Amino acid sequence: MAYMSWVIAVESRQDRLAQFSRGTLLRATHTFADAKGALDAMAAVSFIPCSDVHIARMRALTFNTMSVEEMDYLEDGLVKCTSWGRSVGEIPKPHVDYVTPDGMEVTIRIQPAISGGEQMMALHEGAHNVLVAPSRFMDTLLDEGMSIALANGQGALLNAVNAPDPKLVRSLVHEPRKGMTDSDLFAAVRGDGLIAVATEPRSLLASQLRNEQILLLPLGAFIAAFIVGIVIWLSRNVSRRWQTWRSPSATANSSSTTSRSSS
Repeated sequence: MAYMSWVIAVESRQDRLAQFSRGTLLRATHTFADAKGALDAMAAVSFIPCSDVHIARMRALTFNTMSVEEMDYLEDGLVKCTSWGRSVGEIPKPHVDYVTPDGMEVTIRIQPAISGGEQMMALHEGAHNVLVAPSRFMDTLLDEGMSIALANGQGALLNAVNAPDPKLVRSLVHEPRKGMTDSDLFAAVRGDGLIAVATEPRSLLASQLRNEQILLLPLGAFIAAFIVGIVIWLSRNVSRRWQTWRSPSATANSSSTTSRSSS
């Protein structure tokens, strides 16, 4: 039962980690789809480039799309205008780190040239790109001590929370699974060109193990006592049968000895 407590505790925590990995993957997939929807909506209508109507449409889509922080229009490899207005100076198109399965070009980190602020992820399709805050891909509450990472299919880290082990994340890219190292429990899930990895220290397993032991060790004690009781009962029953079997034989032998003595 102690061993079963350990196995159940480990599997329970790994299932919990897998649940968070699936939730992160779902959130990231939705964020990519949301951004692509904004780009598709922009491509569906023709505008005079960087006209007031064009900029107003980009601004409206940015405002109405929760995952998008900024939208840009590019021409000849340069940003001509954004949802903030017309650009000043030459702002080149950001380099492409990889391409998603549905054809969007992705720049994992870029510093917004117009608005400034924190680094963003750029998603490019057609003549427009959108900037998305990396936190949008992993906007979820985690259990205490849990870490989570999101990577693309090639193992490039898109975002991470609570600094998971990067070597462990890279090792799981080609073979997502649940498991345990000397220091961590982990669970990795793949889908739509992404992989999410949730980890937590093995030291946090103690509370889960105690809960399982509280349930299973008394059951183990009961089973052990039951088995001992059965053994005692069987032993006494066999002993009584043996004594009963021996008694007629002893009486017969005694009578035979007495007869021979009389003769």
